[in-house]
Amino acid sequence: MPTPKGVYEDVFRNMNELSEKLDRHEEERKRLDQMREEWISNVSHDMKTPLASNQGYAEFINDSATDLTAQELQEYTSIIKNKSMYMKDLLDDLNLTMRLRNH
Repeated sequence: MPTPKGVYEDVFRNMNELSEKLDRHEEERKRLDQMREEWISNVSHDMKTPLASNQGYAEFINDSATDLTAQELQEYTSIIKNKSMYMKDLLDDLNLTMRLRNH
C-alpha cells in the first residue's frame, strides 16, 4: 500500500511501522507459547519414566520384603529416593514456569 504524501505522511509511516512491529511481537509470542507447550509436554513425559521406576521398585520391595537383604533394601529405597528427587525438580521447574507465565 503506497504511503500518502503531505501532512499525514509521517503519521502513516509511523502507523505502518507500529503495525509491523506488533505483527513481529505477535509472531514471537506465538513461537514462545509453542515452545512452552512443548516443554510442558516434555516434562510430563520425563516424569513418567521415574514414576514407573518408583512404582516398580516399590512393588518389588512390597512383594519381596522378607527375601531382601538390608543392603538390597537400602539400594532399592535409594533408587526410589533419587527418582523422587528428580521428579520434584521437574515439578519445581514446571511450577516456576507457570508462575512466570501468570505474573
